[in-house]
Order: sequence, then C-alpha cells, then structure tokens
Amino acid sequence: MAKNVTITVETGRHERPEGLLSAAMPEGAKAEGMLVDTRAPKNALPYQVLDGMLHFAAPKMPAKKTVTFEFLPDKSNPGRLGTAEVVEKEGKLDFLMKGKLFTSYNYKPDPAPKPYFYPVIGPREIPVTRGWPMDPQKGDVEDHPHHKSIYVSHGDINGADVWSEAEGHGGQKHEQFMRLVSGPFVSGFDEKLTWHDKDGKPLMGEVRTARLYNLPWNMRVMDIGVKFVAEHGPVTFGDTKEGGLISVRVATSMNGNKTGLIENAFGGMGEAECWGKPSPWVDYSGMVKGKRLGIAVFDHCNNLRHPARWHVRDYGLFALNPFALSHYKYGRDTDGSYRLEAGKELAFSFRIVIHQNDAVRGKIKESYLTYAFPPKVGIA
Repeated sequence: MAKNVTITVETGRHERPEGLLSAAMPEGAKAEGMLVDTRAPKNALPYQVLDGMLHFAAPKMPAKKTVTFEFLPDKSNPGRLGTAEVVEKEGKLDFLMKGKLFTSYNYKPDPAPKPYFYPVIGPREIPVTRGWPMDPQKGDVEDHPHHKSIYVSHGDINGADVWSEAEGHGGQKHEQFMRLVSGPFVSGFDEKLTWHDKDGKPLMGEVRTARLYNLPWNMRVMDIGVKFVAEHGPVTFGDTKEGGLISVRVATSMNGNKTGLIENAFGGMGEAECWGKPSPWVDYSGMVKGKRLGIAVFDHCNNLRHPARWHVRDYGLFALNPFALSHYKYGRDTDGSYRLEAGKELAFSFRIVIHQNDAVRGKIKESYLTYAFPPKVGIA
C-alpha cells in the first residue's frame, strides 16, 4: 500500500516569500487529502502531481528553518481551493484560476503574425498589459503595434524580421498543442510552432511550454519555456536590439514616463540604469486603476548568457534580449549573434510574476532566489 508523504523544506540562508515549490515524488509515495503547513494546520494549500513532480503553494517561511508539510485526510481538498483550468476556444486558450480569467493565449491571432497572451489579469482583477491594438482602452498609447501584451519574438532570424509588423516581416505558425494541462494547482500547454520568413519559408522549429499556477495569494505566476530547434538547417540569432525572448508591453498608465518604475536586481532604477544592463531579473511597476501593480521577469541561471540584458523602455516595452551585445556595449566591434547548428536545440526558461506594489514590497528579490536557488525539499 502506498504511503502518504510528508514534506520538509530547509529554507537555507534566505527568507522564502509566498510562492510555489516543486520536488520529485519518490516511488510508491502518494499525495492525497489536504496539504497543510504544520505551523497552521487549519489552512489548506493547493497542490498537484504532474509528470512525477509534486507542485504546491508554499507560504512565507523564515531563513534557516526547517518547515514541515503534511497531508491530512480531507476529501474536499483540493476542490474547495479552486482549480487551474485551461479552456480551448476558437484560436485561443483561456486560463481560469478559481473560475476567473487570468489570461488568454491567442495562438491563431489573425491578422497578427505571432501568438500572444492577452488579456493578462493581475491582482485585484486588474489588467496589467496594454490593450491596444487588440482591445483599445481609454488612455492607451498607440505605437508599436507589434507590442502585443506578452509574447516571444526576435528581429533577426537568418536575416528575417520576426519582431515587427513592418512590410516584409516574418512570423510564427502554430502547428499543434502536444498537451493541455488542467488541475487543482497547475494548468498549461506544450506547443509546437514554426518560425518563418515573409514568404512562409520555415526558419526553425520551437517547442513552447507554459505553466500557470493556482496560488491562494494575491499574485499571479506563469513559467514560460522556449526551446528552439534547428530542424530546417542552421539558425543565426542576429545582433539586434529589436527583440525579446520574453516581451511585455505594460499597461500605459504603468509606463516609466507616467507612474511607472523600472527596477533591476543591482538597484538600477529607470530606463537609463536598466536598459541594456545585465540582471537576473527586472521589475516594472506602476499605477493601474488606483493600485500599484508590478510585473517581474526572471531569467533562469541556466539560460544562455545569464544574467540577461534587457530592452526595457520608459514608454512601456519590457523585453529580455541576450543577443544585442553590440547595441548594449555601444560598440559595433562586439558581435552578439548566436549560431545554432543544424539539428541542435537551444532552450530557455523564464518566470513571470505579477504582484502588488513595487519590487521591494513585492519581495521580488526573495522570489527570484527561490526560483533560481530553491530550498532543499525532502519527501518521505
């Protein structure tokens, strides 16, 4: 008979803010009933086992402590905590958390040349990305029509522009979803795409993954993975600032030239101190509908050229671009292009955290450390 598990978390040197943790499930173990922190056993926590990994919502934990979590018999859990659900509609996926829309992934966005996430609903049910040109909102700045909320893009793939929507641009074609995931804690997709030039000639393949989490706190988190596959011959990612492997266009009222604040891990503030600078994370916060909200993007420490450099502007663009070294270093003698040989793969992992307040009050530094250097989690 399988044994229900007990989880121990050794927090290490860092305070651990509210967020999520994962650990491999031992053979023969099971996760059933109500997951609780033994410090507060009346408070249930959402969890899910997916692909042999236990994922669960972890409450705030102090540094240098060992915290224990247990499963208690409770047939109502995790249903009473809501679900993370993906609903497929014509040309898009809706992601619902506890029955409310978090975001939609528009994977056949006619006439747009590439998929994007829109709308993106943050804490207090407030949208945090610009509506124009998909769904214009009062006060939206109407520039750069290719800046569609949250998307993946680059402006020079074997010479083809898969960034802008100017004449002669390329695009990304959705091929298929290899998997859709719904559950009590995790939802998401695994998608196959083809990047192509202006004539439809394939440039490379991509496997894109997304995981979105049903957290019980007033924050939203999604993990994005992109794996480029040189299945049509060698691929060169050109040295251009026009790109972002994760790209965000924040709500206009959050712009740095309005109420916004751009912050990075080294204390840089504003476009002048953050544009082109290396940093493991950048946060963009500002006022939306009377509340200060923020969007942080985390660059995983295993990614190429970590810590990433950032194409982040006061007018609302927020993009991670590791290839524009000649622009960032202000010298054309530096070549930031990268060649992926035929048949090879290049993978990146990112996390997006949508939170209340600015980076300091939103505990973005602490959240990044938990993402990149998670505490030791034991399951027995």
